Amino acid sequence: MTETTDAPIIAVPPQRPRRWVTLLLCTVIFLAGGVLGAGVTILLKVETWPRPRKTLEERRDQMTDRIAGKLSLDKKQTQKLRQIVERRLQNIETIRLKILPDMQAQADALDRDLRTILKKDQVASWEKLYNTLRKNWFREPPPPAGEGRGEGETLPPTPDTQPATQPK
Repeated sequence: MTETTDAPIIAVPPQRPRRWVTLLLCTVIFLAGGVLGAGVTILLKVETWPRPRKTLEERRDQMTDRIAGKLSLDKKQTQKLRQIVERRLQNIETIRLKILPDMQAQADALDRDLRTILKKDQVASWEKLYNTLRKNWFREPPPPAGEGRGEGETLPPTPDTQPATQPK
């Protein structure tokens, strides 16, 4: 036989939902993930901006490798491709050097025209922005391959040396 007791049952009040705790924890986790992601991105980002211009040889090798890989070229074809790419890149650089003065003149004209509409307090901001843009637009060609180049720096050409891609 089983005995049954008629003990009173004590009702436990239901727990109130703690939505604010859940929201707070979700927000903290979300923000921590964002901070961690940003930190890792900064640590892994080693490139400088703007990146220094690549030498003719670096650009030639990069283009040749990319095209040869996509077309599955053999060694003989790859060597001929390398010569073709180098010749075309030299021609492109020659054209760039020919039009560079015209491009610089147009940039200077933009500067002059824009200054006519700026207020005095805006001129200083424009000068800073324009100098940054000009530095990025009209970067000097890199030195020939084999000559040292520091990260993010370019060497100015001297009268007795020419840039790697400038015809002699």
